[in-house]
Amino acid sequence: MASSTCKPIADYGAWGGITPAHSRFQRVQQNTQCVYSPQSRLWGCPDWDRAAGLDANLKHILPDFELFLDLAHELSLDGYILELRGERYGATLEDLARTTRLVLEWLSDHDPSGEHCMHQEIEDPAWAFCYGSEKLFVNSFSSCYAATNSRYGFGCQDTYILFQPRHSFRKAFHACETAISAETRAVVRRAFERHGRPYDTQISAAPFDAYRFVRPLHAGDPPVRWWEAS
Repeated sequence: MASSTCKPIADYGAWGGITPAHSRFQRVQQNTQCVYSPQSRLWGCPDWDRAAGLDANLKHILPDFELFLDLAHELSLDGYILELRGERYGATLEDLARTTRLVLEWLSDHDPSGEHCMHQEIEDPAWAFCYGSEKLFVNSFSSCYAATNSRYGFGCQDTYILFQPRHSFRKAFHACETAISAETRAVVRRAFERHGRPYDTQISAAPFDAYRFVRPLHAGDPPVRWWEAS
């Protein structure tokens, strides 16, 4: 995918993306119990304009997001941090679900590959969120999650949507593996459990990727159908 910007890699330092959004997300990155998170190479989005709407902000950020996707393989980047500033985007689970739907639908509608994944059947084991033919896993963090939730934001008042290219997960593969092993997944789950933030095994075992984009507030709650949020 050709980016719409021509900013040289050197402008981003050693591997790019060091923005205020990246710095603010460090509170989550360094404190979450995911054993891979502290060493992850993340790219932060440009500053969010609180006075502008969602559409205007996403139009402003899109070239940077596309540049990240262009360089992610070359620079061994693990994720793109979209920071939405202001309580309205994630103060409640309903707010977070609606924000996730609006952001992903906007990106899907502007997908240069023409795939428009948000217009496909989402509750399908083969479905993945894609942009520019790049498959991306999506994590959301907001102030609506309590300290007992694996998506706890550690006091962050803004909302974060983290886009992880599928190729970044290969760092967790053992030799000769083509997917993350059950053993590796168990290590991550146990780390969260020791800190009182156990994974909801029902959501984790579900065959649909979208169920894990926005987690329920409590273990045992039904999956959050964020793509249907009004």
